[in-house]
Amino acid sequence: MSVTLLAQLSDLHIVPAGERLDGRIDTAAGLRAAVATVTGWPQAPDAVVLTGDLTDAGEPAAYAHLRQLLVPLAGIPLWPVAGNHDDRSLLRATWLTDAAPALAAALAGDGEGAAADGFLQYTVPVGTAGLRLVVLDTAEAGQPWGRLCPRRLAWLDRTLARHRDASVIVALHHPPFDSGIAVMDRIGLREGREGLAEVLAAHPQVERVICGHLHRNVHASIGRVPVSCAPSPAHQIALQMDPQAPGGWILEPPGLHLHRWTGPGQLVTHLVPVGRFDGPHPFGR
Repeated sequence: MSVTLLAQLSDLHIVPAGERLDGRIDTAAGLRAAVATVTGWPQAPDAVVLTGDLTDAGEPAAYAHLRQLLVPLAGIPLWPVAGNHDDRSLLRATWLTDAAPALAAALAGDGEGAAADGFLQYTVPVGTAGLRLVVLDTAEAGQPWGRLCPRRLAWLDRTLARHRDASVIVALHHPPFDSGIAVMDRIGLREGREGLAEVLAAHPQVERVICGHLHRNVHASIGRVPVSCAPSPAHQIALQMDPQAPGGWILEPPGLHLHRWTGPGQLVTHLVPVGRFDGPHPFGR
């Protein structure tokens, strides 16, 4: 049986080296621990997808720091997704400055080029057994909330039509559902949910939508398609279901997702805590 592994890290919020987010949160330490978790697995993932907010303020120094922190993952394809805290142009440049011909090829891969519209949208195979990742750009310049305009949805429809024989995971930043955390729902995917549902309904090879933004392990669906939202390796959004709650962050356990695919209809997602833990120990001892 062929096994394809896709690791998902989300909402890294990296700041320039030597700084802390809000003066308190060591996001670099969180990413180092997440990278160590991934590199410590007996079987390396076939790829890592980073579902947005890779930096906190989208400045060049933060992207330079991000590149340094990801060095231990060299040799594993790293696929970026634009988040509302990212600068799309700098994010693209970060991935194209080094040995990233695969992303350059993916961005130029469809003649109508999502890149031509300025969006960071592309599709790549994951592993060799027939799984494909489709990256969708929900970022809206200058806004915390997300949007899928008709151009982006049309690109998704064309891309899925070209890959009808593959099993597909669609990755985006803003979740296409309401979580019940009102402060986050107000800055969720405001426009394009219905259009996204229509496109997905027309392409049954899509097995999962994966996202970030919520800094929590959350599961929902859009039509028949399951949606998985990954936690952050640094800080989480406080779980406050009171619609009047102002919102805030909390240092709950950090985590990431590991998606395991063994064939059409056989996609399993694991929540992986980030950190060092006692064990594993053999049963019965």
